[in-house]
Amino acid sequence: HTNHDDDDPSSECEDCADGTYEDGGASSSMICTDCVAGRADTDTNPGTPCAACQDGQHAAAGGTTCGDCAAGQYDHDTNPATACDACGTGFYSDDGATSCILSSRKAR
Repeated sequence: HTNHDDDDPSSECEDCADGTYEDGGASSSMICTDCVAGRADTDTNPGTPCAACQDGQHAAAGGTTCGDCAAGQYDHDTNPATACDACGTGFYSDDGATSCILSSRKAR
């Protein structure tokens, strides 16, 4: 799919970049629009809408992947548009966590 964001029909259309989708709305002119934070262009096809990330993941605006929160971090607000937070001292988490778990190991 391509982007044609001017009114000159003789100018060539350009491909939309990965991390964007075609937002033509009611007009016939296609405009490449960045995926918003929390959604990603997972199929790199600008003709399809950006996919919503799942709980325990996050994506920056214009992203092409939904990344899991790393081990030791968690999705504190289940909002994939915000960054993951670090677990506090004495807590841990696995990749993609939405909460931290109290560690049962005692410090030596």
